[in-house]
Parts: sequence; structure tokens; C-alpha cells
Amino acid sequence: HIFLCHPEILGLKSLTGGSTAFWDEVIFAIKIKGGCLPCSTPPGDLERYLQGLDDNSCVAGHFFLELTHFMALPEEHIGRPGAEAKEARRKALQLLVVVESDLKSRLLSVESLLGIQQLEEFFFDLFGVTPVQARYLLQHTSLLDDYPPIFPYAVSAQQQEPALAFDLGMSGGMDSLFFLIHGFRVVSVEANPMMALDVQAALRRYRDRLLILSVALVSDEDLIERTSSTNFGNVEVPFHIHRERPDFSALDASRVPKGQR
Repeated sequence: HIFLCHPEILGLKSLTGGSTAFWDEVIFAIKIKGGCLPCSTPPGDLERYLQGLDDNSCVAGHFFLELTHFMALPEEHIGRPGAEAKEARRKALQLLVVVESDLKSRLLSVESLLGIQQLEEFFFDLFGVTPVQARYLLQHTSLLDDYPPIFPYAVSAQQQEPALAFDLGMSGGMDSLFFLIHGFRVVSVEANPMMALDVQAALRRYRDRLLILSVALVSDEDLIERTSSTNFGNVEVPFHIHRERPDFSALDASRVPKGQR
């Protein structure tokens, strides 16, 4: 939970009002679910959260509820959000700018120079998601409205066998979500078993078109070296999980500092 009396965040305008039990619960839920409440929140809790849309006492919390409202609304057509969803997206983008401005002001007050990396890290430390990721969640369904499609998504979705996409190195599942939103079948590969389970739960509403394989991708030479007549088809490889940034996990131990494993 956010410690609102911490000197680095004390006085942040966007977190004013965040000490109530409701906003504390919402912001904590957002942080542990990477900004996407509709994915794995029980329907009763999700409905209860969205009843707080009229509560403007906490700007940051209100932003995440508008994002949640947008994500929870079904699309009228594949890749095309309806009027209510577009309005929720508009409000969320406006509130995101307010939250970013508030955090930037705090960074400027303690640092002589402000870097985008500092803002991303500060935002992530507070909410478990970065501003870039939040914008991705809000904008990824607008491609059919804003750009000529590079593939007939809607036609594919109406076929008995929609087009198949592979997400190799699924990480948090955002690329998989993008293709699922646009009607594709998706096969996702992720070596981190905990992340694979988390995304499986988060995207369970797409289970008819999503297959997640918790496996590692290795070279043919490495596979042959590790395979014998007794373990064929059941080869294990060491995988090093980054404790703070699971998306930085790797087969190569040199890429994950010992203190972060």
C-alpha cells in the first residue's frame, strides 16, 4: 500500500484523498495487477470499484478507474470502442496528464534536471505500471479508427479459423492482448512460469483463442546438447527471474544481477 506520509510523496496533489479505505484498496489492486483491473478482478469487486467513478477526491485513483471503465466495456466491433468507451478513454488521458504533471513537479523540486526515465520509474514505483503502458492500454484498440489496417482484422475474426499470431517472449502479455483484441488466435511463449500463470488468469476471457506455453526458447545446438534418450521432450534449463522487473528475466545469468535474483 502507498505510504502517503513518505517525504517523497507527501503533498502530491494527485494522491490527495487517497487515504480512504476505498481509494487505498483501488490503488493497491491496480499496483498488483499492472494497471489492468478488468483482467482478473472478480465481477463483484470490479462493479464496486466502478461505482467510485463519481468520486473525484483522488485524481490518481479516478484516472485508473476511467482506464478500468474503458477496458471493461465490450467493443461494438472488433478494434472499435463504442461512444461510452471513447469518453472514458478521453477522461483517462486527460487525468493521466494531470498525474504526470504532478509527479514531474515533485521531481523538479528535488532534482535539478528531470529525465523521462525518472518519471517512468516514479510512476511505476507508485502504481505498478508506467505512463507509457497506461497509454498503450488506452490507445491500442484505436488502430482501426486512426490508421489504414495492415490486415483485414474483422474478416479474420469472422472466419472459422482466425489468423494465428505468435508472441515469443510474452512477458506481461500486452502484445498478446493487442492481437486478441483484433480477433487473432494467439500462441504465447513465456519462460517465467509465474508470469505465464498471471497472464493466463488476466486474459482468461480470451481462453478460446489464447494458448500460453510456459517454456524457454533455446538454440537447436543447445537443445541437442541437453536432450538424451531418457529425457526427450522433458528438457529443463536454468532460468533467472529478476525479482523487481520480471520482464528483465533471462536464460543468460549475466543479464540478471545476483542481487536481483
